Amino acid sequence: MFQVTMIIGRVTSKITINTLPNDMDVANFSVACNRSFYSGEEARQETIWFQVSVFGRQARPCVDMLRKGSVVHVMGRLRPDAKTGNPRIWTSAETGSIGTSYEIIASNVKFISGYGKMKEVTKND
Repeated sequence: MFQVTMIIGRVTSKITINTLPNDMDVANFSVACNRSFYSGEEARQETIWFQVSVFGRQARPCVDMLRKGSVVHVMGRLRPDAKTGNPRIWTSAETGSIGTSYEIIASNVKFISGYGKMKEVTKND
């Protein structure tokens, strides 16, 4: 069996990097993917949040090249909440509304710049 998830969205947080006990780096950041659509005559917008974890040799370039607001293409696998097997459910401190976020373990990250140029970092680099 095989699972792959691909998203394109904007980085919404500062990229953090940690080193695991086995000396492997892991970069973490969040990405928002927006979708605009019409429901009857009303224009609506939907945002889905993803927490992205990038392991190994891909982690450092993510920290060096991505900033809040950067557009990024991420391919990887979904990792469910260990307790429930579902997406993580949270409550907004600002509005009190309930939201969900999904975690992606990245296998491929592409940095998309303003002029259509892309830099790709794969697991094998």
